[in-house]
Amino acid sequence: MSKVKVEMKKEIIRGLFNVLVAIATETVSRKFAYAASLNYDELEKYKDAIDDEEKNINGWEDYNKKRKDTIENHSEKDESGKPKIETVGKSTQYMIEDKSAFNDDIKALEEEYKEVLDEQKKMLKEKEEVELHMVEMNHVPELVSISVMKYIKCFVIDDKKENSVKCSKCGNDEIIK
Repeated sequence: MSKVKVEMKKEIIRGLFNVLVAIATETVSRKFAYAASLNYDELEKYKDAIDDEEKNINGWEDYNKKRKDTIENHSEKDESGKPKIETVGKSTQYMIEDKSAFNDDIKALEEEYKEVLDEQKKMLKEKEEVELHMVEMNHVPELVSISVMKYIKCFVIDDKKENSVKCSKCGNDEIIK
């Protein structure tokens, strides 16, 4: 198993980390699990630094609090008055009563905090150099969703492409094994 230095946008680092969290309980080949585990450990420190950087954006915490309040205010409530949450696939989400009113309020909030969100988007476009542990395609689970493959392909070597892999998510044209 080889290691490759890859330049990745911070938003991709976060996305790949979240995918690795989501598939952590799946039963996969030993080699894939090992590479994914090593990549999880590598990406976790970057993800934590990205989260900290995001929190340091002036106005981010206010925006995030108002966003959470908006979500909870528009959520269906259970008998005790707490927002109802539903499970969709492997994720959970709030059950929204009036999606149109909710979308209007979120749009207004995003307009109010446009500068904060622009700064966050700019930060997430910045690149970091990370070292990923590569794994051959034949060790990737046979059944894998497109949304997962879009991220994990950053550390998958395509057997058919003689020692190279293309990864549009990472922003690299070619990564040599």
